[in-house]
Amino acid sequence: MKEFTLRLRIVQIVRRAEAVTPQWAEIATDGFVVFERDRQVLRLLAQIRSRIAFGDPVRRVVHGQPYAREVP
Repeated sequence: MKEFTLRLRIVQIVRRAEAVTPQWAEIATDGFVVFERDRQVLRLLAQIRSRIAFGDPVRRVVHGQPYAREVP
């Protein structure tokens, strides 16, 4: 039987993709939504992934720890 690790993240929904935090950037790339009625979160995650695809925010690693920062 295959084992897996589940990491639950409870976050406050941001109003716009422009106000994304590093945690939301991680959720948009690695997370998934189990259930949602109005697709609001799925649309937000798609907008965040579009921003990431265009290079904003920039993901970097310092001392083995990943972080994201906005492009000036």
